[in-house]
Amino acid sequence: MKWKVEDMEQLLGMEEYVDTLLYPVSVSPMDWDVKWIADQFWLEKVSSNVEQNLKGRVFLFQPLCVARNELFLDTTIPFIRQNIKAMSNRFPHRAI
Repeated sequence: MKWKVEDMEQLLGMEEYVDTLLYPVSVSPMDWDVKWIADQFWLEKVSSNVEQNLKGRVFLFQPLCVARNELFLDTTIPFIRQNIKAMSNRFPHRAI
């Protein structure tokens, strides 16, 4: 499900059926370029397609696009882990 209020309410009522959490993360070098932007759109399109084809079984996190910089390991990785842990605790059938 995408991050819309109606979808979130529906999803929270179907927690026992969701067996996959999909968290698309795009990491770029310090300088963003046209190729990275194209890759980001491709990742979002593939993720949305998976979510549509497996509707009701997949929870699609909001895509995250980050730059790899000196704070990447100290801030971004813990942020991603925190998001995954918070959402995965909502679903009884999960594997991390």
